[in-house]
Amino acid sequence: MSMKINDGYNNNDSSYRTEQFERMKEKLKVQQEKEAEKGQDTGEKIGTGADPDARKGPGKMPPVRRDEYIPGERPSAPEKEDKAKQSPNAPDSPDKSKKADEKYVGNTDKVDREIEKLKERKKELEQQIRAAAGDEQKVQALEKELAQVENELRQKDNDAYRKQHCSVHKVS
Repeated sequence: MSMKINDGYNNNDSSYRTEQFERMKEKLKVQQEKEAEKGQDTGEKIGTGADPDARKGPGKMPPVRRDEYIPGERPSAPEKEDKAKQSPNAPDSPDKSKKADEKYVGNTDKVDREIEKLKERKKELEQQIRAAAGDEQKVQALEKELAQVENELRQKDNDAYRKQHCSVHKVS
């Protein structure tokens, strides 16, 4: 089945669009000339002046001013007095250095075994479906269970699930 994309459009429509575009260009040109004449009458040209980036005229916004970053300047730099008031878990305290030496290891073996069991169950269900090709009720029940197993696998067989369910152990 084919479909005409430009059905109903002929050359007259495109020429109409071109004519309309040309008329809009002419209107814009006339409007710009009128604005230039107004600027000459008052002795000032629109868009010129001391600031070359300044935008003047109808519908134009003034330029946006941005803050400058000054490298040596910090508006809210903490002073030495503030360090004395900090909690004992501050990075300079001796307790923090002990914690920096501690290391932890994540273990995902339990999650990996769970995923392997699900994959094996999926293979078994697929084999049972092939074997029970004649019994429609049994096939439907097996397909339903297979869909549940595939859904569970889809949820568990990813890095996010492994990270959430890994066991963390402290290494001395």
